[in-house]
Amino acid sequence: MQKNHTNSKGNVSESEALNAFSKAGFVVSAPFGNGAPYDLIVDTGKKLLKVQVKTGRLRGGCVLFPAQRIYGHHGTKRHKYAEGEIDLFAVYC
Repeated sequence: MQKNHTNSKGNVSESEALNAFSKAGFVVSAPFGNGAPYDLIVDTGKKLLKVQVKTGRLRGGCVLFPAQRIYGHHGTKRHKYAEGEIDLFAVYC
């Protein structure tokens, strides 16, 4: 898969997640730059949640997504998220 195609799919997923949280009445912020391990901050009014957005794929009636970081071209390096880096996944399929 080409990198620009992967980035485009990720951008769509982030946009859909941001829109869904906003429609649900939450204040949503995005970190500046590429240094954060999360994509969005969702303000619940009581807590700020670090949200990592993933693109899901429907397989056999289940939504599957990579619950890890993927680096490099063609997903060559994968790393687990460290405890406390994110609070939840938002998955767009």
